[in-house]
Amino acid sequence: HNIQEALKIPRLKRVYWIYFLFLFGWTLLFQFVPLLMVRNFAFTNAKIGALAAFMGVCWALGALVNSRILSKKFTPIKILELALIIFTFLCAIIGLPLPLWPLLIMLGFSVLLGGVAWPLCTTLIANFAGKSMHGKVMGISQSMQSLAMAVAPILGGFAAHFYIYLPFLLAALVNLLAARLYSKIKSA
Repeated sequence: HNIQEALKIPRLKRVYWIYFLFLFGWTLLFQFVPLLMVRNFAFTNAKIGALAAFMGVCWALGALVNSRILSKKFTPIKILELALIIFTFLCAIIGLPLPLWPLLIMLGFSVLLGGVAWPLCTTLIANFAGKSMHGKVMGISQSMQSLAMAVAPILGGFAAHFYIYLPFLLAALVNLLAARLYSKIKSA
């Protein structure tokens, strides 16, 4: 019900789609990297745990870089645009057969950008809503987040069944769509 309601608010409709597509792509990346590491690099449980810690550190660095450095020099609109575009390319690169270390470097940068883009998406949603609507639109954004995080693993699992790199290419595609929608909002 909340998602249907979100898509009826004209000013926010595109912003919610950008958020949904970004989170869909992010979820594909986050959920299927461990599978890729196990299948292609024989990662053990301990190595998957270390990978999760690495991703957490990269996420925190992204949030720190955004709040301490980028936000002081650039507008949130410009930061998000660049983050979406670069995240798209990194997902596509991760969707290629790579040796372990280049893959980990690409993954680290993509997670860092996720830590930049996610809060900026929610900021964009809040900025497009009036102050009287903040609580409602943020609640609806949680519904969009839940939907993206529920659908992505299902479609990603189906894609990975055919080709292990396909979830990452799908993540790149949906984030390319998010970046395209974002460019339309920015120019409007």
